[in-house]
Amino acid sequence: DIITGSYPRGGPQDLSYDVVTFLNVFEQLPDPRIAERLLRTMVRPNGIVAMETWDSSAAVVRLLGMRWHKYRPQDTPVYLNRRALTALFSPEHWELLEYRPRTKWISVRHGLHALGIRTSAMNGGPTPWFARFSLPYRLGDLVWVVLRRRATTG
Repeated sequence: DIITGSYPRGGPQDLSYDVVTFLNVFEQLPDPRIAERLLRTMVRPNGIVAMETWDSSAAVVRLLGMRWHKYRPQDTPVYLNRRALTALFSPEHWELLEYRPRTKWISVRHGLHALGIRTSAMNGGPTPWFARFSLPYRLGDLVWVVLRRRATTG
């Protein structure tokens, strides 16, 4: 069965789950420590938490700084990286199975916007012919993370 809902509120929290996913959501939660503690109670031993999130220590983020296209403190209160996730999802409770850059296909228009390049279409004008094509986005700032909840030992 698949259950969707708001996190950490919404949906039956008295159930346990084999898999919980967060696709560009975890970094927008108000308090990731509370979210992790709740996950420990919701995810069964040997269950999986899979997330797509942004890596704030990626080279492109360090290079662009506040001009990075996902830098919006008003919408994203927490910026994560491998070190922060490892501290948050303590090895005592979680095993990090995977942490790798993720490729996502985006339109050229979206890519130009992410780089801060404006086209006439962004101001209500016609979309240039080339902006309709898609290209792989893999700058290292978007990552795929898979964690396994450790079985309790006592």
